[in-house]
Amino acid sequence: MSSAIHAPIGELTIAVAAQQREALLTMLSEDHPDLLLDLGQIEACDSSGVQLLVALQRSALERGRTLRITDASAPVKQALATYALGERLLGD
Repeated sequence: MSSAIHAPIGELTIAVAAQQREALLTMLSEDHPDLLLDLGQIEACDSSGVQLLVALQRSALERGRTLRITDASAPVKQALATYALGERLLGD
């Protein structure tokens, strides 16, 4: 089985978190062992985006899947650092 890859562009903010959540949960429901989330094109990330990433990781684990975040942009790294979640989600 191959990994599912998702590369959102723009924002992970309250304005788009619900829409992104639905797309990502759908991908987790598919028959892929891993979800690769390329966040290199994210220009803004707020607490809703961080909450989305934490919930997505939890949902992946509950399904026996792995969430791997690759190429996190500076705004994503900064938002995760604000909540001391960089190591948990990025392995940093």
